[in-house]
Amino acid sequence: MNTICLIFIFSTVILSTSAFAADELNYNLIQLSAQTEKQVENDLFVVTLSAMAEMGNSKDAAQLVNADMAWAIDLLEDKPEIKRQTLNYQTHPVYKNKTIIGWNARQQLRLESRKIERLSELVGMLQEKLTVISMQFEVSTEKQNNAVKALIGSALDEFKSKARLVATAIGAVDYRIVSISIRDTPPPAARFRTATMEAMSSVEA
Repeated sequence: MNTICLIFIFSTVILSTSAFAADELNYNLIQLSAQTEKQVENDLFVVTLSAMAEMGNSKDAAQLVNADMAWAIDLLEDKPEIKRQTLNYQTHPVYKNKTIIGWNARQQLRLESRKIERLSELVGMLQEKLTVISMQFEVSTEKQNNAVKALIGSALDEFKSKARLVATAIGAVDYRIVSISIRDTPPPAARFRTATMEAMSSVEA
C-alpha cells in the first residue's frame, strides 16, 4: 500500500524586463507556486489496544487494568522489533439515575513494527486480555524525511522551469527570487478501525 508525499513551493519573484526594471516592484513582482509528489510505500504497521475494566470501586478497576497491562508488557519483553508505548490512562465513574454504581478504568497500548506478520501474531495473543482499538499502516519518520529531501530538489526544478516560462512569456530578461516558502505535507496514515478484528479476533464465551 502506498501513500502520497507532497511538496509545495510558494515564491515571489521579480521579473526584469530591462536592466532598470528590477526596481519597479509594482510592475514586476509575480507570485509563483510549484508542487511535486511521490508515492511512498508504507513501512510501519501500527496497532492500538486497550485494557479496560469496570468494577465497584476505582481501586479495583485500576488494579485490574494495571495487571492486564503488566501482562501485555511482559509478553512483549525481549522483542526489540516491536516498539511499544502506553497511552491515555483514564478512570471515571459509571452512573445510573445520577448515582455512581461503579468505576471504569482503561489504558491504551500503542505498538508499531516493520515486521507486519510478527506484530499481527502478537496482537492475536494480546487480545486474550486487551481489545484492539485501531490498526493502520504508516510511513516511518526516516522514510518520510528521505522522501521529502528528494522531493524538494524536484519541486525546485519545477519552480525554476515555471519561472523561466513566465519570464519568456512576458519578455523578461531575468528573474530574481524575493521570498520562498517550502511546505511538505506528511502522507496520511491508512487507518482501519474495528470493533472485532476478523483476522485476529479472540472468541468471547
